[in-house]
Amino acid sequence: MDMEDQLKKYNYNTPYRFHMPGHKGKNIFSPNEEILLYGNDITEIDGLDNLHDPKGVIKDMLDSIANTYGVRRSFMSTNGSTTSLHAAILGLTNPKDEIIISRDCHKAVYNAMILGDLNPIYLPVSRNKNTGLIYSGNLEEFETTIKHTDAKVVVITYPSYFGICCNIEEIVRVVHKYKKIIIVDEAHGGHLKFSGLLPISAEEAGADVIIQSAHKTLPALTQTSMLHINSNLDTSRIESYLSILMTTSPSYLLMLSLEKSVRFMSDNGKIRLEENLHTVEKLAKEYTRAGKIFKGRDYFLEHGVYEFDSSKLLFRLAEAGIVALYGKKLLRNRYNIEMEMADTEYINGFMTVSDDLEDLRFLFQSVDDIIRSESSDTIIEADTYANMTLTPEVSMNIRSAFYAKKTVLPLNSANQQIAGVYIIPYPPGIPLICPGERISEKWIDLINTLNQKGIEILGLENGNIKVIKDNQ
Repeated sequence: MDMEDQLKKYNYNTPYRFHMPGHKGKNIFSPNEEILLYGNDITEIDGLDNLHDPKGVIKDMLDSIANTYGVRRSFMSTNGSTTSLHAAILGLTNPKDEIIISRDCHKAVYNAMILGDLNPIYLPVSRNKNTGLIYSGNLEEFETTIKHTDAKVVVITYPSYFGICCNIEEIVRVVHKYKKIIIVDEAHGGHLKFSGLLPISAEEAGADVIIQSAHKTLPALTQTSMLHINSNLDTSRIESYLSILMTTSPSYLLMLSLEKSVRFMSDNGKIRLEENLHTVEKLAKEYTRAGKIFKGRDYFLEHGVYEFDSSKLLFRLAEAGIVALYGKKLLRNRYNIEMEMADTEYINGFMTVSDDLEDLRFLFQSVDDIIRSESSDTIIEADTYANMTLTPEVSMNIRSAFYAKKTVLPLNSANQQIAGVYIIPYPPGIPLICPGERISEKWIDLINTLNQKGIEILGLENGNIKVIKDNQ
């Protein structure tokens, strides 16, 4: 089966999407007009400007986006937020610099350290014993970490993949107190500013640089990303890196998609988001079995989380004695619902302005039906992410490890070796071990445990791992 056939099959069989991208396969801009097709796939011709030197319609689009988000300047990437993050980090640091990053950052942040030959100072993350999820934001530890370093740039993630939000206003205040710059990877937060029912956005909190993946939470096509400048930074090097890293043939379909998505959110985002948020509250009460394991904002606030993005639809199936990975498969195979992710405890769905009452009702009804037919008294261990908050010993600069010669060993024979690759459990997609970090028995045991639970481990190939060659 070729890709076209597979895509046709998916679109035919899976009408209910609770995963990225945020448009959910729907053209909510112009339902009767196919605007994002071949006719609009063009190159830089007269009247249509150049993303690498915008002076016309693209400049107008970026100015409009900046006005919508209330920031000084906005840039866009058609290479996704990976390029935006790389450009921001490389544009604000110099080789050999230290950089302060939260350990729960996306792999793209770590790759920026390889590109820029940077050395990390890690901000600790914690696991909430009640929710079982990882979060960052211990303000006392945060301030202690950053005040004793000359590093000038701090990078954090807000909100998390699961919707957990730290006290971003206080974090920004502390960063600025020590005269540092804060970059916020707000890949999952491009929608926040459009409703008062959602957490404050990073741009409203005063962060200096904000990166957003429009395709995650807005109805935009995959690879659309925004980079906002929210303070009086010199952006010349950031702009240079955007030009270096981004394709010289940016897609006009992606640019058009972003323009229409931001405009749609400006005109309709508040109404559509809040209608859906209220609908979710009602459905959680109506479908009592699903509602009992549905974890919304009240649940997280009661259990020590500072704030929560209620557009994340989290069902803790483990509480019904159902392994969430199995529940996700049931939703797909029985009900034609595709969720964003599942681990052993939670299934996670993304709600956007593209969803409607029928979509949301069918999701709750289906989860309710699964619990009715599949629930048991079996105890599902609530420790998927236990020990994933620790940081291994850094034995080699990450860039040096990337370029070093490597050899392949069975994971179980890799004790005290230096990792030559990332080891990333997915979900949640946070590096457990980075190139240059030492592997101990503790990490080998943890990786094997996660593997046994059905968590995919990126970086392992048939139980083998690449390590630095000739490591003593």
